[in-house]
Amino acid sequence: MAKAKITCKCEICGGTFEHVRTCVNRSDADSYAEWAAEHVTVCPSCYAAAKKAEAASKLNAYIAENFGAEHPLPKISGVSEKQISYAEALRDEFISRDLAGCHVKLARFFAVEDKVRLENMSEEWHAAAEKRAESEGLSVEAWFTKNRPAIVARTSKITIVDVVKKLELIVTESNASKLIDALG
Repeated sequence: MAKAKITCKCEICGGTFEHVRTCVNRSDADSYAEWAAEHVTVCPSCYAAAKKAEAASKLNAYIAENFGAEHPLPKISGVSEKQISYAEALRDEFISRDLAGCHVKLARFFAVEDKVRLENMSEEWHAAAEKRAESEGLSVEAWFTKNRPAIVARTSKITIVDVVKKLELIVTESNASKLIDALG
């Protein structure tokens, strides 16, 4: 084992930093050091900042594309700026990881979500819901409220019911505390 250790200059911030890599032998370490001198041009801090900015840009583009005027994200309110900031961070993380990261088709979700209402159901469907509700000892309204996220998930082809519950929450809820409880 041999270490290739070189001092590089960041092309973004101008600072110097040390780049280290463990190689199989001295020959590989020397060869890697030559390559790294030309190709490792950004310090870890600037690299991390660039990745963070890229992720934020992708998130903002996804939000702008999917949560437009018809389905805007509510402005979060809370008891402190810290609480609001934390709730916004949790909401952004959910959108980035569970929606954008999984390529959830929000247009399909919103179309289904708008239609799946108890008052929009056919008489045949309503009768089937009454039977199911009765077997569980619930009113049709209570049964529908309990099972609506699963119905929306199945119809909009979202495989995880919990994602639907959280998605419905983030498009309707502005209370930071409730968002933190659900997403935290």
